[in-house]
Amino acid sequence: MHKRLVKYFILFTILLCSKKIYASDTATASPEKIDSLLDLCFDFMAKVDTESTLKHAFQALEVSKSINNHLGAIRSYYVIGQALIHNGNYEESLKYLTLGEQVKNAKSFPLYLCQIFKVKGQIYFYLGMHKQSVNQFLKALFYTDKIDESQNRAYLASQIYISLGVIHETHKNYDSAFYYLEKSRELLEDEDEAFVHTNLVNTYSMLGSYHINQNKLTVAEDYLNRALKLTEKYNFLYTSRTYMHLGDLEVKRDSAKSALKYYSKALENLKSTNLIGEFPLVYERISIVFRDMEIPDSAKVYKEKQVLVENELAKEKVNTAGHALQILVDEEKRISSAKSKNLLFYIASVSVLLFLIGMWVRFRRLKKYKKVIRQKEEEALTLKQKLSSSSANILELAKSNIPDFITKFKEVYPVFSKNLNTEHPNLTPAEFELCAMTFLNIPTKKIAQYTFIEYRSVQTKRSRLRKKINLPAEANLHNYLKSFDEVSITRL
Repeated sequence: MHKRLVKYFILFTILLCSKKIYASDTATASPEKIDSLLDLCFDFMAKVDTESTLKHAFQALEVSKSINNHLGAIRSYYVIGQALIHNGNYEESLKYLTLGEQVKNAKSFPLYLCQIFKVKGQIYFYLGMHKQSVNQFLKALFYTDKIDESQNRAYLASQIYISLGVIHETHKNYDSAFYYLEKSRELLEDEDEAFVHTNLVNTYSMLGSYHINQNKLTVAEDYLNRALKLTEKYNFLYTSRTYMHLGDLEVKRDSAKSALKYYSKALENLKSTNLIGEFPLVYERISIVFRDMEIPDSAKVYKEKQVLVENELAKEKVNTAGHALQILVDEEKRISSAKSKNLLFYIASVSVLLFLIGMWVRFRRLKKYKKVIRQKEEEALTLKQKLSSSSANILELAKSNIPDFITKFKEVYPVFSKNLNTEHPNLTPAEFELCAMTFLNIPTKKIAQYTFIEYRSVQTKRSRLRKKINLPAEANLHNYLKSFDEVSITRL
């Protein structure tokens, strides 16, 4: 039951949040007609009016094609793909998202490519194609790094963190799931609440679910109440998932009547948003509660409702899976063709290079030849050592911003990690990560870039860290951290 919940959550969690991201993208000029139509789409999408959204999005697409406007086309394809997800038309959604990905000069619009890869990741996750799903989310994260801060980079990064957290939770990798959810929370709590409240609601609700699974019910309740207060404060339409988790919390407390109250509120919200994929989740919960209360007739009714909707969704899932596999096959063929062309180019280049070297060698004396070869071998060996060094790997992991960064860091710097944890055992994972990046002498600007936060936020976090470890104002934090590892100066 829980796996199905998170699968549908990852498909619908972003749907009602889209307007803000695109409303802020005014830097790139586009025809007024396209902008006007897409602005209407975002309004209809916020109201969960799929029919009107699609109508105006197709009009925007036609205008974009007629004037050869690539930006308008990729925006229109994305809106169409996202709107189709809302109605459960995953096959058609995948089709239009892929067309958006193939728009000419698509790489010039990282904001929209990021969104396309994110939603494709959600669809593949729903289909159970988890490897492909992760690949799509990593592509989205790659393009997120290319988005200007003015285009809400942190807001988008938090959505991807939430999605990756859901995937890890599904596979019961709870530590990694918690890592990504904490990443999302830290990003969002440093932003304007009025702008990011939709993502913050989803993050708090997911953290609530995580702590329910860990039997930390008081902590879970706190997060869920925070989420609910935000939905009330900003009149956020999508509340069904928060109410479902509150119902789960009451089930854990053996309070069946309270659980049914929250599940009923979840159903009421679903009837207004018409998120079809979530109905079976609530029906199943209600059926189980009635069964445990020994009311078999009611349990049977809701079980039948669950099965009916699941059968409808299963048909769509089968159709979509076949289409998705064909898209993946086509993509593999394209990549294979590109690799073959690149290989022929490299072979030709190497052949020409070898010929020129041979001609050059004929006119050089043997002594000089040996000297040059020796120098080249030394340079190659030095380069190989640098590329294979653990420090280079660590810096790459830090730049990629994934959990393996801390794991690898502790392996390479065990003395530093042990001494730091002994001296300061109360450091949070995020604070230890900041210590690690500072120890590696990564500039503040790069830390902000790697962690998708503002430059001033890094300064604030570093100031709080200094205060927590009682480091005097005149002391250098980097030098202080280096003192925990006597061989640190030879590492980089």
